[in-house]
Parts: sequence; structure tokens; C-alpha cells
Amino acid sequence: INSFGETAIAGSTIALNFEYFTYYVITAFSQTATTFTSQNHAAGQHARCRKIFWLCLLLSTVCSSIPIFTIVLFRNFFCGLFTPDLAVIESAGIRIMCILLFEPICNLYEIPAGFLRGSGYALYPAVSSMIGTCAFRIVWICTVFRMNPTLPVLYNVFPLSWVATILLVGISLLIASLLEKSKVAKQTGEMREIQT
Repeated sequence: INSFGETAIAGSTIALNFEYFTYYVITAFSQTATTFTSQNHAAGQHARCRKIFWLCLLLSTVCSSIPIFTIVLFRNFFCGLFTPDLAVIESAGIRIMCILLFEPICNLYEIPAGFLRGSGYALYPAVSSMIGTCAFRIVWICTVFRMNPTLPVLYNVFPLSWVATILLVGISLLIASLLEKSKVAKQTGEMREIQT
């Protein structure tokens, strides 16, 4: 971003404030999913774990979308609280439209990641994030952005990397679900052997 000049830096900084604010809502529900899932998973209450997952996903999506879409709709007003410079406000608006507008999709990997951590599968979301977020962005910058070095192309890597992370966390969720089912089947078989 620094290579685009001081207006882009100032605009990006303003927009980033809104991204942090709204992302805290998402991570709060992710941590909630981790905490309550771990308690119920340890107690063997798998039906409650599924309910926690869906409630956290729904509530996080609703509670994060309200401020996100409010900021997106009134972006010039909110950016104007930080600066009177119209060029900076316009630059902040570009970032808001390229990144913040799509931030609600982060719920689709943050909540499942919290659920996986609470279920004892913390490594899966960590690896998914490293590949889907970090590696994807590095590859993007070295390929696509290098061919078309514009601010929107740079910003577009964020929602695209979130989609990649969603896919990887979804695969992780499927793997963890299969492992849990086999674990439950094995425990059920052992209990039958003990009873006979």
C-alpha cells in the first residue's frame, strides 16, 4: 500500500479502523463457539455442540452485518469523521467496497474454526488459515498483482483469500466430523463388548 502514496495510506488506515471494529464482533462469536463447544464436547453433548455452532454462526453473521452494511452505505460520512480530504475519503471508500463489504463471509470460516478448536481439532483451522490466508495472499501478490498493480487488485485478495480459507476450513470440518463419527462408533462397540 505504501507504494500508492500518502493518500492511499491514509485512506487504507481509515478503512482499517472499521474493519477492526467489525471483525471484533466476528471473533467474539468465534471465541464463544470455542468456549461453549469445548465444554459440551467434553461432556459428550454433541447435539448441543451442533446447536452452538449454528447459533454462533447466525448471531455472528447478523451482529457483524449490521455495522458492516451501515458503514458501507454511509462510508463517506464515516470516513469524513477522520478527515475532510475528499481524495482520502475516496481512497478509504475503495478499500471499504473491496474488503469491508465482503467481511460477513469471514463468519463462514471463523465460527467453524472456533467450533473445531472447541472440539479438539485446533490444528486444522490453523493450517487452513496459513494456506488459505497467508500462502494465497503471497501467491496473489507475486502473480496477479504483479501483472496488474492497482489498489483494487491488491484489496481483492482479501475476500478471495477468505473464500479459500472457507473451503479449507469446510474440508477440515468434514474430516473432523468423520473422525468423531468413527470415534463414537468405536466407543459404542467397546461399550457393547463390556456389557456382554
